[in-house]
Amino acid sequence: SAPELGRSLQALMEDTARRFYAAEGGVHVLSALEPASGEDLYVHYPAALQHIRDAFLEEDEEALGEAVSRWMGHIRDVRYPPEVVKEWTLKIVYDNQARFLTLQHYQSMFSLEILHQEMADIGSIEELADWTLKFFVDRLPLVGMIYRQSRRTEILKAQQYVNKNIGKKITLEEVADMLHINSSYFSRLFKKETGHNFIHYVTLAKMERAKELLSRTNISVEEVAEKLGYDNK
Repeated sequence: SAPELGRSLQALMEDTARRFYAAEGGVHVLSALEPASGEDLYVHYPAALQHIRDAFLEEDEEALGEAVSRWMGHIRDVRYPPEVVKEWTLKIVYDNQARFLTLQHYQSMFSLEILHQEMADIGSIEELADWTLKFFVDRLPLVGMIYRQSRRTEILKAQQYVNKNIGKKITLEEVADMLHINSSYFSRLFKKETGHNFIHYVTLAKMERAKELLSRTNISVEEVAEKLGYDNK
């Protein structure tokens, strides 16, 4: 009846949690929009962060769009509580930028307070997906600028290699071989161009990844060590 429809519409308008998963222009049953409970979204955090980060660091806008779409699609299917989803997404964007910029000795070009404000105004999963993709796409030029702070293509390729192979042992010799240059020369060149010796750079990258795994998963120190290519914890 018309009164029942009116009451349902009013309930939906007042219930931001259920409205979060209501597609614009769609026809919805209120009970089908209930946020699901039980599954921990943060179980997927390390995989999602790595997936999005890999596309971002490779400056691949298409892959970035696919990564964001995949994880937002998973969130839509399971219907996690919106506030948890927003906190999870905020951590994805912040951790990605903070780690990358810190390793490169750049100051952050975004404010966590501003990100919180923007996130609070987002009312739907579609809007959140669009916001997340735009956040990364708008910063893709920064990746190129940071990578190309060194004019040497050898350094760019070495940094990309480390970021893509963080889960295995990485030696100076193997990277030098990959670049087809002498290992001693590569060591001096990397230090000159980045301010880090190469092994220290690799260790910094691995420790940042270890912190993410330890803070957001229940895996042991031994498992973290194994995931990062260490024989001994």
